[in-house]
Amino acid sequence: MSRWKSQLKETGTLEPRRRKETWRKIYPKKLKQYNDEHPDAYLEEIAKAFGCTETAVRKAFKRTNIVAGICEGQWVAPLQYNGTTDSILFEYWFNNCLMKEIASCSVTI
Repeated sequence: MSRWKSQLKETGTLEPRRRKETWRKIYPKKLKQYNDEHPDAYLEEIAKAFGCTETAVRKAFKRTNIVAGICEGQWVAPLQYNGTTDSILFEYWFNNCLMKEIASCSVTI
């Protein structure tokens, strides 16, 4: 009630306030490009590159997920996507991405 009273006093109306739009420092496309160019960068390094905090980078990565394999110390078949990893996505990645990039005599664990 007190918030409505102060809003009525300040604005003269009880209409819902418009949310302020904020400019994001981390655009998903730029983050993906940076991650492609620096796949082993730490959050601190990414935050410095984008001029923001590590927390902002962590939140941005929560929106974007990556699944990849490691073969002889190198990233193999990285797939970046939004959302959660379910069995359908994992099987798609395994069959269509990973299996095409590893040697037929490789052992997968």
